[in-house]
Amino acid sequence: MKSNKIAKTLSSLTIAITTVLIVVGCSTMDKGECVTANWHQLGIKDGNKGYNKSNISKYASDCGEHGIRPNQAQYLSGWQKGIVTFCTRDNGFYHGIKGRSYENSCPASLKDKFYSAYLTGKNVYREQSVVSSIQYKLNEIRDELADKKLSDADRATKKSKLKKLKIESFAAYIALSFTKKEAQDQGFKTY
Repeated sequence: MKSNKIAKTLSSLTIAITTVLIVVGCSTMDKGECVTANWHQLGIKDGNKGYNKSNISKYASDCGEHGIRPNQAQYLSGWQKGIVTFCTRDNGFYHGIKGRSYENSCPASLKDKFYSAYLTGKNVYREQSVVSSIQYKLNEIRDELADKKLSDADRATKKSKLKKLKIESFAAYIALSFTKKEAQDQGFKTY
């Protein structure tokens, strides 16, 4: 039961943190920021983060409310420099294995290497998620089986579920091992 309570607490904490990050990520530019913005540097920063170049439209909307137009040429010039830093093979794998989304922002000349590595990383991430999910279910059932008040019928049902989950867990670990091996064969570290 203890791990179930911890998991619920962690889940609530994750939701709270995600909400804060979304709110912060959606913040708009105020008039002062629009007036003093270095559009070239902002483009570099957005490119480095893998944001799509259409992100300039968000700034145009924010600053338009204050009667200010962003310098699109400067922004795009900076973005083109920044996106080169983002759209690398290693960065593609890193973003995939972390489960991050990809905004289809890499130019055609850089996309293939980035995206191929991204998918490799995403496959590892997906298999790790399956293993984690099964482990969570296993722990939950083990906690439930520790309850002394559990009826014999419920205990038998839970033991049967536990047995099936152990088999699923074994298969998931094998799938994860193969996926990691494929990534390692491509030169990536999967730890």
